[in-house]
Amino acid sequence: MADWRPDRRQLLRALLLAGAGLAVPSACGVPSGGGPIVDGSGPSYDPSTGARGRPPTPGDANSATELVQLFLYAISGPLNTGDALNAARGRARQFLTGPALTSWKPPEAVVTVVRLDGLATSISGSDTIVSGYLQTVGTFLGDRGQINPAPVTAPQPVKFTVSQTSGSAGMLISELPVALQSLLPLGTEALDGKYFTPQLIYFWDNRQRFLVPDLRYVPSTGLSDNARLTAIVRWLLAGPSDPPGTDLSVANLTNQGGQLVVPFSSELQGLKGGGLGKVLAQLRWSLQPLYKLDSPLELQIGGQPQHPTAVETSQYLSVNPADEVSGRTADAQPFCVTGGAVTALDGTLPAIVAKPEYNRDVWLAALSRDKRSAALLSTGKRLTIGRVDNTGTITYRPVDLTGRIWSRPSWLLSPRLLVAVDGALVTISPTGVVSGPLLTGVTAFAVAPDGYRIALVINNDLAVAALRDDGDQLTVSNQRTLDTGLSELSSVAWSRLERMVVAGKAGSNQWRLAEVTIDGAVRAVWNTTFFNPIVSVVAYPRLPSDAPGPGQIMVQTQENAVFRVFVGTASATYQPLSVKPTPEPSPSGAANGPRPPLTAPFYPD
Repeated sequence: MADWRPDRRQLLRALLLAGAGLAVPSACGVPSGGGPIVDGSGPSYDPSTGARGRPPTPGDANSATELVQLFLYAISGPLNTGDALNAARGRARQFLTGPALTSWKPPEAVVTVVRLDGLATSISGSDTIVSGYLQTVGTFLGDRGQINPAPVTAPQPVKFTVSQTSGSAGMLISELPVALQSLLPLGTEALDGKYFTPQLIYFWDNRQRFLVPDLRYVPSTGLSDNARLTAIVRWLLAGPSDPPGTDLSVANLTNQGGQLVVPFSSELQGLKGGGLGKVLAQLRWSLQPLYKLDSPLELQIGGQPQHPTAVETSQYLSVNPADEVSGRTADAQPFCVTGGAVTALDGTLPAIVAKPEYNRDVWLAALSRDKRSAALLSTGKRLTIGRVDNTGTITYRPVDLTGRIWSRPSWLLSPRLLVAVDGALVTISPTGVVSGPLLTGVTAFAVAPDGYRIALVINNDLAVAALRDDGDQLTVSNQRTLDTGLSELSSVAWSRLERMVVAGKAGSNQWRLAEVTIDGAVRAVWNTTFFNPIVSVVAYPRLPSDAPGPGQIMVQTQENAVFRVFVGTASATYQPLSVKPTPEPSPSGAANGPRPPLTAPFYPD
């Protein structure tokens, strides 16, 4: 994401070049001594070399609708060279005939990412008309595996004409919509596991303390496993934006005796001051899960194997704030409010909310990641914050903040609290001091597990922004609006490290959840319908050291029903939650017997 540069200026390349004694300007542009040095050939499109799968052909289509979809997937595989782009154009032309073939004049090097939704068919003589709605999402930067998002625009109606041709060609597209005649299009659905694999790669934050993820897309066709890994390392060297070239390069990665060898050129010689451990940490997290996080990895510089210390080898375990180092766990403990008290749906209550003297009259609640801090908003809309110190002493203090409409509060990785009150997003210090508004118009928000991004429901739109906590103040910047496919948005949470789940209205008296990536390219409106408005959605993404996929999700609807949502490959289902009666008194004083309904679900922040 190019517009995140101010928060990730210390790139792998900058780190490496600084270690080699070369000048690195503060904005991460690196003086170029000419073109990059490449030791060996780059990834090539050749299925015979061990690459998995292949791009689609017209013969793969079983219907006119599928033919149109596959046409938008034909621009797949490696797109990092002129030859690769020419080959992609050639594959796409195979889907066209007649007027469509003569009218299609795509550009030489620009791949436009488009979303095609709402497909329907009708018959016109011997032809099939495929209708739908087309929306431009951005441009695909093939040499970086990255999408440069476009401003959100309304989808436009389009029509394709599909004709049955003579001979063995079968169905082909005979008329293209005008909107596609000058584009080299790549359909968004190709990006989510069909022909590309979403991949998080990591760059150092501006203090070089922690790693921050950036979303890329690795071709699933036309590259061997080692070539995919090589492409990722080259993306790391290129950085998260578009600076000039550098003389530092990496040759093709190889797997030798079960050990992955990463061969950097000799410009990296002289790396010191802990730099080797940082490079290894960045590589390990960026190659995961294509290459298992703790698998053997050898770093070579100028053909010479490097010998990191035990501390440098294990440094990766302590630099990803979305993983266990910050207190996150593989299995999140879910909580709700019932009978005016925070209740654990699994396990026991942490000490900070274990006693009814402070865990009472609760409307909304939040627990810090270590479960030692709590924020409790009362039914009278008064906020108190509490903390367990190292001696086990619990202290609660009131916060001088009033308002009519409150979001659920959320703890940051620092000991500060974030909450939106009457649309104003504010922070609260450990001593209860309230900041001025960071933003206005905010009705819901969620902080990413790494702490460097924030999702916002702001002025009825979904936006994602950079979140920077420098110790003295919190700033929100680089805000970008995303299209959710829903209206009347009510709540948002992080379902994965790179995706948000948002609640909104999909039709008359139909409320749904949609999942969207941070670049807005991959979006899925889940087919599960709630017939009461969703007032809250919370989620707990998987650890980055785990296999990728959606995390745990809970929602609350307007009639005070709480559900757990289960996400499949193409759909989502849900089941209502309840707390079984227990003979032990609850913090609210209720003994064995019927329990009040669950409300305000949440996971530790």
